[in-house]
Amino acid sequence: MAQLRPTIPSELQYIQGVGETKLERYGEIFLKIIKEHPLPQILSHNFSDTVKHTLYLRQLGKELEEIAEERDLNPATIYSHLSEAIAE
Repeated sequence: MAQLRPTIPSELQYIQGVGETKLERYGEIFLKIIKEHPLPQILSHNFSDTVKHTLYLRQLGKELEEIAEERDLNPATIYSHLSEAIAE
């Protein structure tokens, strides 16, 4: 849900683990919470999922080397993600 950010009940059906029962019981609650907690502006751009993940971890205050290690990526890749965000 955090990645797809559905805005209407019918979009919830595309999320793995959300069946009819969960949709009926919790659908409106989930949509309300998603609406009340918009993405930070930096994450609302059309970046790839991998760039968004890097930016999210950076927003949490993680250092670049820590992000690279956690994501099992080369630090240069993390720098390129940040470069892309800065350019945007």
